[in-house]
Amino acid sequence: SSSLTIEVYPNPVASFTSTEVCEGNATSFTSTSTIASGSIVDYQWDFSGSNASGATATYLFPSAGSHTVSLTVTSDHGCMDTVTQNIIVNANPDPGFTADNLSGCVPLCVTFSDLSTVQGSSINSWDWLVDGQNLNTAQPTYCFNQTGVYNVSLTVTSAEGCSSTLAINNMIQVNPNPVAAFTIQYESIVLSEASFTPMNQSSGETSWLWDFGNNNTSTDELPLIHYTDTGIYCITLTVMNQYGCTDQAENCVYIYPDFYIYIPNSFTPNGDKTNDVFMIEGFGIKEVDLEIFDRWGNVVFHSPHLYVGWDGTHQASNEEVMQGVYVYKAIVIDFNNQPHEFMGHINLIR
Repeated sequence: SSSLTIEVYPNPVASFTSTEVCEGNATSFTSTSTIASGSIVDYQWDFSGSNASGATATYLFPSAGSHTVSLTVTSDHGCMDTVTQNIIVNANPDPGFTADNLSGCVPLCVTFSDLSTVQGSSINSWDWLVDGQNLNTAQPTYCFNQTGVYNVSLTVTSAEGCSSTLAINNMIQVNPNPVAAFTIQYESIVLSEASFTPMNQSSGETSWLWDFGNNNTSTDELPLIHYTDTGIYCITLTVMNQYGCTDQAENCVYIYPDFYIYIPNSFTPNGDKTNDVFMIEGFGIKEVDLEIFDRWGNVVFHSPHLYVGWDGTHQASNEEVMQGVYVYKAIVIDFNNQPHEFMGHINLIR
């Protein structure tokens, strides 16, 4: 009898691995195919119509998403196997952002908001570059403390680690403030002379708003201010520049009456240089004639001089008088040569 020997060769088993990549990067493929005996001598890759050969290959897919890849392997005996896999190319984020203030006066605080999206995934990290500072939240706030024009960039990263960057040049403009400043010649002015022009020392301004503290205002650079009543008035100057930025300054002036008298009701002539002399004080005083009487009506002090007061001694003997209550009589002449008479009690305390 005769016999026929038939040799059956094993088929290879096709398989491969690939790297996970982000859009715009080439995917690397490595065959992990096996065969029970013999060897694999040919590898043919099919990337959705594009071909390559070899145990390893790289391919740059034109877009993100799912792509079909096939590997056909052939053994040294011509036996073949094919495996097909779906390969995912992760999408890059589409970066975008906005700001609530694009321009303003220094200091300018700006809140940035991320508008980025990513196909089939989510954004999980943010890297802002603002004024040389890195910020790492989706909606950061940054305060600009110097004038100028600032670039802003944002790098966003998806959950798969894919990143994209958007930079906007000259996005934020921080404008300077003007400086408000003015002086008034006197801090206190008699009512009859209460008309004056403040000295404006502001800089960088294009408009002015004065508030005189008496319900009157002016937009003149150098207004004439006139007061018709006594009191303390605080003058406020608000200046504005071409950017709408403002600054404010304030000075107060005391408008006192043309004639005003202050007479204390006690003094302490004890040599401590505080309240040691009883004097008539006030405004608009031209002359003073002052007399001091004891309880029996005797004159213990008399002075016809404006700046000479009673120091608590008897004028005749130059000796200290007793502690107690004394009577004063003062005739005061104002600058209109009108006399004003005042009488009262002064308490001498030792």
